Amino acid sequence: MAKMAWEAAKREMHACVICGWKIDWQYTSEGEAFWKDGHNARPVKAGRCCTLCNEKVVIPARIQDMIENQMTAHDEGRYLEVD
Repeated sequence: MAKMAWEAAKREMHACVICGWKIDWQYTSEGEAFWKDGHNARPVKAGRCCTLCNEKVVIPARIQDMIENQMTAHDEGRYLEVD
């Protein structure tokens, strides 16, 4: 029963879909929260993630996807030649 309550609490406080920790808020230089919904976690998972997972997991995954897509396009002759 305690595990179910914890899972519900994590959802209630906007948990990161990658690590499960609470999503951190973004603040202005004056200390006012202006963004509370985290970051897009795709292509790693559907949903929202914390800043740490965005920086350490999601962005590297996006870069890797771009590299793989460029290599595939190059191999298939779908790249743009620059003079």
